[in-house]
Amino acid sequence: MFNFSATMIVNGAVTYVGQPNEFGIFNATILVRKTWSKKNDDIKENVVLRLGPFGTDKKCPKVKARMSYIFFIRNSGERKGKYRFYKVQLFPAYASESNLKIASSILGEKPKGLCNFFIS
Repeated sequence: MFNFSATMIVNGAVTYVGQPNEFGIFNATILVRKTWSKKNDDIKENVVLRLGPFGTDKKCPKVKARMSYIFFIRNSGERKGKYRFYKVQLFPAYASESNLKIASSILGEKPKGLCNFFIS
């Protein structure tokens, strides 16, 4: 079901979870806190996006309002109301401090406040 090559990786806080349809599928609205990928569609912090579909795979963790997750998404080219709609590519990961550090290190972000120098 999921395509394992996400175009964008974002950390977002879920602001709204839609009602599931008759098949248990639903969308969610998030407030973007951080983006990592180079193809980020000019998504900046504090932008609202609609994501989905959720509920298509029973193994996928349920996203909950007022919780933060790392989302792997791609632009669908659609609009849902006034928001751009993005398709979820992989299961979301809970945005714990350790998961955010892992994501930042994997995606090439250097930790802030650390000096890079060598002692000879």
